[in-house]
Amino acid sequence: MDFHPMDYDLFHCFARRRVNAARRIDGLPTGHRLGGVHGHTFHITAMTALTGQGPAGLEQKLALCVAPLDFGFLPDHIDHPTDEHIAGWIQTRLNTGSAVPHVGVRSAPDWNTTLAPGGRLVVCHVFEFDASHWLPGVPDDHQCARLHGHHFSVAINVDASASSADTMALYSRIEAAWRPLQKELENNCLNDIPGLENPTSEIISRWIFSRLKGQLPGLAYINVCETRNAGCKFDGETFSIWKDQRFESAIPNPAASTPNQVTGRGYQLRIVLQSPLEETLGWVYDFGDVRRAFEPYMQQLDHRYLEQFVPGENDGCLELAKWLMNELSTPLPKLQRIELFESPFAGVILSKPGAQPRLAYPMI
Repeated sequence: MDFHPMDYDLFHCFARRRVNAARRIDGLPTGHRLGGVHGHTFHITAMTALTGQGPAGLEQKLALCVAPLDFGFLPDHIDHPTDEHIAGWIQTRLNTGSAVPHVGVRSAPDWNTTLAPGGRLVVCHVFEFDASHWLPGVPDDHQCARLHGHHFSVAINVDASASSADTMALYSRIEAAWRPLQKELENNCLNDIPGLENPTSEIISRWIFSRLKGQLPGLAYINVCETRNAGCKFDGETFSIWKDQRFESAIPNPAASTPNQVTGRGYQLRIVLQSPLEETLGWVYDFGDVRRAFEPYMQQLDHRYLEQFVPGENDGCLELAKWLMNELSTPLPKLQRIELFESPFAGVILSKPGAQPRLAYPMI
């Protein structure tokens, strides 16, 4: 496949597995809901520098690593099996053949813990609220100029190393800090709240960050989503947004025993842009403009045979991500990162220089 190389320097592959298991966490306050024997479907994510085996190889290694835990009792394998100790157990045993992996553990839809190679542990607690708003900075004919509403989700991410609490206690602290904001936002018109006169996702994330910073030591960043396929992130200094796209394609079968065998993939793409806030409009970029910029490429990819984009090799996902990064950098100059899943369980991340490797915010 021919493409013009651009300036990018981070290649990562990531994989996911689900583990069904029971656990008991000792040492919690009397009556705590996690103190007795209970169970979860744990969603495990691993990310590491790209190796020759690609995302499919990492997926296989992750599956082998967590197999002893599936349908088991976690204390038989892991002392004090909180989410962070599960992540540490996996990180120690996952043989990627390269750098120590990032590992994420999601034990519930609203709880996620990520352990980085250097030991940094980030706890994420997700909340939801319903509200209306309109955007005063957009042209009158823009759909967001009309009063409308969303079911918002907010992910509060805290660096646990800055807190003396364990993750179970930290979840409770985050919930207590969020509760007054929930009351202020729920079932209201956001424009009527001081500081949210122009309530874009970016402005909302900055407003929440400023309200919580003094209450949550180690507050790392806030994610805000208006819909299931778009959102933003604010870390106290930098804004980024993402837009998800799906396309269904046929590709050469990398496991084919004979030539010309064809298989299929349901790809999920996350387009991540980063830029200073455009203060008049209150956003990094219009989500609708991101979708429109991708539309010509959607026409080339969706319900098509991608023989010209994806070679019949294990690195086909990376090759497609490279092509997308190069193509989209022209219509979307603020593009920072491409995250491409070739299945629900495996994908690649391709980032521009200066981007910090981190686990993708879970695609819903």
